[in-house]
Amino acid sequence: HGVAFCREEMETGFNAIGAPVFNHDNKPVAAVVVAGLIGRVKCDTDSAMTRALKETTTKISNKIFYSEHNT
Repeated sequence: HGVAFCREEMETGFNAIGAPVFNHDNKPVAAVVVAGLIGRVKCDTDSAMTRALKETTTKISNKIFYSEHNT
């Protein structure tokens, strides 16, 4: 789904969602992570936060010349 979830694995009561940033060679070169209290950060592929995170990493990837059409 293009995201990774951490469900209280690092700290009890905290979740995290991460998504990769790709370069022009379609290689992951960074990630953006959102972490917070389990009541605020839901580990769900269909959540608004997950969608916003994926949109953000796509925009960053595009800024560094990544294009899905280059694959």
